[in-house]
Amino acid sequence: MSVSIQLAFKIAVYLLVLDGVAALVVGGLLSPAGSLLMFLAVAGSWWGEQLRTRSRRVPALWQALTL
Repeated sequence: MSVSIQLAFKIAVYLLVLDGVAALVVGGLLSPAGSLLMFLAVAGSWWGEQLRTRSRRVPALWQALTL
């Protein structure tokens, strides 16, 4: 099985973010509802990146959504 370096890096970064969210939940600093919102934001980020690379015609939309 062969995985590109870019995909391996992307997966590692997302796992680190999810690990941080899990640490906040276990530490009692983030509610279950907050953790759900964070998970949805991470999932949306993964999906949004793929969409953003396909549609370079609307950079203003992605800049507005990022802010």
